[in-house]
Amino acid sequence: VRARDGALVVRGEAAGLERPRWCALFRWVPGRMVADAPTPQRLEQVGEIAGRLHRFSQEWLPPEGFARPRWDAAGLFGSGPVLAPGQGAPVVTERSRDLLDEAAGVVRAAMAGLGEGRDVFGLIHKDLEPDNTLVDGERVHAIDFADFGWGYYLYDIAAALLPLREKPGFAAMREAFLRGYRRIRPLAAEHAELLDTFFIARGIFSARLMTGRLWDMPKIREYAESAVPQILGGIRIFLERRRGRMGAAAARDSTRTTAQVLSLLR
Repeated sequence: VRARDGALVVRGEAAGLERPRWCALFRWVPGRMVADAPTPQRLEQVGEIAGRLHRFSQEWLPPEGFARPRWDAAGLFGSGPVLAPGQGAPVVTERSRDLLDEAAGVVRAAMAGLGEGRDVFGLIHKDLEPDNTLVDGERVHAIDFADFGWGYYLYDIAAALLPLREKPGFAAMREAFLRGYRRIRPLAAEHAELLDTFFIARGIFSARLMTGRLWDMPKIREYAESAVPQILGGIRIFLERRRGRMGAAAARDSTRTTAQVLSLLR
């Protein structure tokens, strides 16, 4: 909501404040959550929202002094072990901690491979979940930009799709999201192939958040008892499939090398 002078942000001063505050006023967004009735049509619209946000970020030059959190690997799950000793016990076992650390290593490597060019890294919503997108008539709106910051565009896409992964028709919803996204900005096929890795990144962050800062909240703790094992199960499957692919690739390379040697001997 604009102030009387047309400004979107107002510098406010009041008795009792040590220093002025920057203030903004937002309108209430009506509607129901996309999570209540996810359809390919709705997900296509969410994909367009993500595409517009990322296109803006890629083209926008931030002013001097602009600062927002960084949601890179270190910002999402730290630079050391994902969980502190004893964090999340007994829901999280020692074996589970090893899984989280192994998966975090895979995610860190993928992010390092992508780099931080403007085509892959910029301002993201960070929590573009189905609970944070509202349907009002034929329009879809995004809410809750509290954690808006610097991160990988693929992380925004993963956050939007991961909660729907076990829903019937997920493949169609995923395809619709990507179709809407690509209508606004390009998404390379090799980047889309990394979505499963960014699903894992989102899962690791969620497990770390629930068993850490939010662990003392009874409702979160109760939810974590079922959600964290589900996240860990997804991570376990992801790592097993990855090991299988790497083993198959190594076998192919070995076969090629043997054939090349025999050819040289001939």
